[in-house]
Amino acid sequence: MKNSFVLSVLIVLGQTCFAQLPMRRHWEKLGPVEFTAVARQSPTTLVATTNHGYLYSSNDGGVTWEHRLFDDTIQLVDIAFVDSLHGAVAERGGRVYFTDDGGATWDQTYTNDPNLADAGDSLPLGGQKSGLAALNMQTAWVYGVIYAPGTVYLYRTEDGGANWNEQSLPLPQGVENAELSVEHIAFITPNFGFLTMRITSDDINLAVYVSDDSGKTWSLTPTLIPGAGAADFLSANEVVIYNGSQFYVTRDAAHTWSIIPPDVLFGESFAGMDFVNALSGWVITADPTTNHRALYRTSDGGATWFPVIP
Repeated sequence: MKNSFVLSVLIVLGQTCFAQLPMRRHWEKLGPVEFTAVARQSPTTLVATTNHGYLYSSNDGGVTWEHRLFDDTIQLVDIAFVDSLHGAVAERGGRVYFTDDGGATWDQTYTNDPNLADAGDSLPLGGQKSGLAALNMQTAWVYGVIYAPGTVYLYRTEDGGANWNEQSLPLPQGVENAELSVEHIAFITPNFGFLTMRITSDDINLAVYVSDDSGKTWSLTPTLIPGAGAADFLSANEVVIYNGSQFYVTRDAAHTWSIIPPDVLFGESFAGMDFVNALSGWVITADPTTNHRALYRTSDGGATWFPVIP
């Protein structure tokens, strides 16, 4: 799940820097760390990006963590792994990095910084880059929002990040003056994937797209989810979306949705969710005032919730 949130837990800090980066004196951020994304590298290994140029990794499913300096002059926005060895990282300014050795080293494959001699121009300088998705080591997407009405920020590479091409989406009617933000891309199989886009105008809605040709084209599904929100893609048919007040569940690849009002009003305390199927899942809450965290579980698709850790 991709989130931007502040953790108040204690993190075990390692002292190992990436091999290709020179040793140098630098300042380290103290206090709460703002994580921008987390990806599963293997069944037990998680890797998280931060807005101050560090990667945090856990080899025990998130019980303990160590940090590695990536580059403390940049803001990392997303990370994706194809398998335990191959992955990619994007930073807010437009640089993209790939690894083929499990993150021991990272090679910059693209930058659009005009001050650098090797800068490209296939990713625009404007807009806010917020996400990265990798299908394999050749095909990936960078996405986010560009502050021009009715315009989608979605770019695809087919050569490992050296060059990027703008990709269009079929848009719902009446969004010509709306702000459009691609929120997430998730591939369930090498051929089939989902894409969500937030539509902000007088109202906020979430559009869901599907692709059955490895992301070459995307089809808009019939229903806009009011309020947007968090999404969990479980299979090629099952998706769960929480829009801040209700759960939306599909079992037919977003063609139709069931609306499930929960018996617990999570409200602003909702911090994340993880479903294993359309019936069973967990929600983490964080009190906005005290930051107290609680864990809830459902076994009926989100209608009833039981506190696991109150």
